[in-house]
Amino acid sequence: TNLSVMNVRNILRSVITNKYVVDMVRQTVEEGRVTEMPFEPKLTRAKTKELLQQNSAVPPPVVGFLTPVKAAVPEINPEIKLLIDKELSEDSSDEEYNPENEEEEQSDDDGKGDTSV
Repeated sequence: TNLSVMNVRNILRSVITNKYVVDMVRQTVEEGRVTEMPFEPKLTRAKTKELLQQNSAVPPPVVGFLTPVKAAVPEINPEIKLLIDKELSEDSSDEEYNPENEEEEQSDDDGKGDTSV
C-alpha cells in the first residue's frame, strides 16, 4: 500500500520513542556494558527442532523439553476408593414419598396465626 508522508512520520515516531527500541540502541552504543534485554524471543518446539537439526551438540536438558509430558494422575485415598466401589443397598422398608400425606407446617409468615386487633 502507499503510505503518506504523515503515516511514515507517525510510524517512525512510534518506533523511535518505543522504550524497548531505545533500550536496544543504548545497549548497542554501550557495547562494553552488558545489560539485560527487555525482549527475549520465545523458543517454540518448532524452533527448537530446527536448532537441534542445525546443531547436534545440544545439552540433554533442552532435548527433554521437546515433547509435552502428561500430568500424573493423583493417587486416590483408599477410604474414598472403598466408598466409590461399595454398592449401596436399597432399603425396601422405606416408604415412597407422597406429598399428599405430608402434614402442613405453619411458618411465621403464614396469615393463619395473625393476632392483630
